[in-house]
Amino acid sequence: MSRDVSGGRTVRDEEVSPGDRSGTWRLARSSAVAHASDLAGTGLVLAAAGAVVSLTGVLLETGLRAPASDAAPGMLTALASSYAGTALVVLLMVVTSTVALALGRRVRQLSLLRTVGATRSQVRAMVSLEVALLALVAVPLGAVPGTWGARLLVPLLVDAQVLAPGARLVLSPLPSLGALVLIVPVALLAGRLAVRRSLLGPPTTAVRLAVVEPDGIGRARKVAAVLLALGGLSVAGSPVLVPGTVGAASAAVSALLLVGAAAAAGPWLVHAAFSRLAPLSGAGPHASARLALGNVVGFSRRLTAVVVPLALVVAVGTMSASVDGAVERAAHQQLADALRADLVAVAPGGGTSQDLERLREDPAVADAVALGSAPVQVRVDADLSGPLAWETTAVAVVDPSRLGDVVDPGFTTGGAPDLAVPGTVALSADAAFELAAHVGDEVAVRVAGRDVDLRVAAVHDRGLGLGGLLVSPATAAAAGADVSTDVVLVRAARGATAGSVVEAVERTLGARVDVTPVDAWVDEAVSSDAASQRLSSVLLLALLGFVALGAGNAVALTTRNRRDELVLLGRTGATRRQRIAMVVIEASIAAAVAWALGTLSVLPAAIAVNLALLGATAPALPLATFGGLSAAIFVVALSAALVSVLQATRDGSRGPLRVGLPGR
Repeated sequence: MSRDVSGGRTVRDEEVSPGDRSGTWRLARSSAVAHASDLAGTGLVLAAAGAVVSLTGVLLETGLRAPASDAAPGMLTALASSYAGTALVVLLMVVTSTVALALGRRVRQLSLLRTVGATRSQVRAMVSLEVALLALVAVPLGAVPGTWGARLLVPLLVDAQVLAPGARLVLSPLPSLGALVLIVPVALLAGRLAVRRSLLGPPTTAVRLAVVEPDGIGRARKVAAVLLALGGLSVAGSPVLVPGTVGAASAAVSALLLVGAAAAAGPWLVHAAFSRLAPLSGAGPHASARLALGNVVGFSRRLTAVVVPLALVVAVGTMSASVDGAVERAAHQQLADALRADLVAVAPGGGTSQDLERLREDPAVADAVALGSAPVQVRVDADLSGPLAWETTAVAVVDPSRLGDVVDPGFTTGGAPDLAVPGTVALSADAAFELAAHVGDEVAVRVAGRDVDLRVAAVHDRGLGLGGLLVSPATAAAAGADVSTDVVLVRAARGATAGSVVEAVERTLGARVDVTPVDAWVDEAVSSDAASQRLSSVLLLALLGFVALGAGNAVALTTRNRRDELVLLGRTGATRRQRIAMVVIEASIAAAVAWALGTLSVLPAAIAVNLALLGATAPALPLATFGGLSAAIFVVALSAALVSVLQATRDGSRGPLRVGLPGR
């Protein structure tokens, strides 16, 4: 008979004999049961990850299965793809950190298994089985509700015009299966890496490393930290080279890369920074502060595991809000520069060409130009087929003969006479870069299910204001586009009053016309649509909620795993209040480090995005969002630490020391 160090259960020796696969399975199962309290939070994080992945999969599958001619699901595919890119990177980092933290504190247990005859492969198999058992149960428990819960987004999707009215989301097992395929391998890899330290050397060395952490980090982590840092700084500068929203979206990834670099080098950075402060606190009167600082220096890996998810909350939320704010300000500036009218008339059904001619003949009006739009799809990748090859957008329709006086696209190549040729299109600089198209090239456009090739005649630099594609009414009519011309731009004659211009517009276009000063119309046109803003906020909050859950679990798990340490401190004279204060101070330090890391990781990209889109102006930093997220990480860290330490120190000084069972 022998004592099972994984769960405190007495088992027969032959149950864990080398080469017995069924014994390894039973040992993994009993270990998972014995550490159920520690694995519960990890399972909750995995379930939440499954819900986020399955929800994203439902949106993506709905867009991909929709007819190619349907513009709304095409926009849904673009939305889901954009959201999935950020979400998957965040999920990867949080799941890896959570699983590694749950298993990393069990180094001594695994080392003791090796002392009784377990081989390295058996220990790896046991850990893999335990993680697989947890993930295969937790991920579907989150993925299935996430799939069905996606239906709650239907009203928001319809209001934001990314889902056609009356359409339904496609619900199938594929998103849940996709969650398993994505999350389970990540969890298994994180588990293998977490126990790698206990398998490198002799078991006695691993036990010693479980008590005292090494000061530095390995060569692989150093290389990874340097590469991620260089990649993050390089990507942060992409808006300087890549125009418009493409560069801004690329720069947003830099925040995640820089957080990843800090995660790789975190233990070394924390030890190097706080080891210089430790001697300064040696003579201080507060024992709790001295103990907290000593723990930060001695267990920097533990602190890093808590810091990473907290930093992600600040980085992801602030970067998203910063890019959105910069794009909105740039769109406002470009649209205001493009429109040289005094008033904007919005009339249901717009006005005919005869109405516009009569309006121009009015003495109070100097010129009037109709600005139309039509939904189209543009082929963005010639090597792909199906919905992924097409991007849904809108084409602006304006008479080339009226360009310059009332509407100025800011042509950099070509001009209005070139656009007047039927079958041509003017691209914005952003669209030209994205499509890799130049003047003289052809662009494939799909209009109402019909494919049309348009020749690029000009390039302009006000795409955020006027859109990526600009065509003449003749080209739109030849392509069969359903053009909406509700907007008429009016420039007042010299000396005419605003009232006389409004009266002229109402006489010509009808009393139902809505006449607005151009500045007010620009403000309304570029401001984020209320429905789209609500949809983006819900999706971002879902992702941030998942990250906050991972951060809270990391803090709580780290505190619970320190029960033996807290009991020992109580037996050596530390009061319960001092031990609680020590843990709270450590949580405050972790939140402060995470805040600094999240802030520094956002600054390079935020500055580059503002310089590229707005020039040398005041950065569009979302101070309200940043302040709310900063407060949130302190609340999450302190509340999770306080609840856990109160439970761990409840009569803890009289409890048994379980030296052989770390993490219990």
